[in-house]
Amino acid sequence: MHQPRVISEKLTYFPERKIGQESHGGIAFEGSYEGRSVAIKRLQQANVKLVRKEIESLIKSDEHENIVRYYGVEQDLDFFYIALQRVVLAIWMIL
Repeated sequence: MHQPRVISEKLTYFPERKIGQESHGGIAFEGSYEGRSVAIKRLQQANVKLVRKEIESLIKSDEHENIVRYYGVEQDLDFFYIALQRVVLAIWMIL
């Protein structure tokens, strides 16, 4: 069994459980934040402007029913880790 990567007391993720990837290099993993099952979006430290803008947008739209919830952000020397609501969707759910 794979061990989670611990970023802080609040945030852990499983590097082998990738659940998505973005064109600008962001990768999403299964993880937990404050004991809650979440998606952890990992972004390079070099993308600080992008991270800041994304967090601001998530906070502004927090009450919208069609936007995932933002729970928090942690960082290490290389990456930012954004904790987001994990949404599981199957194709039959939208057909």
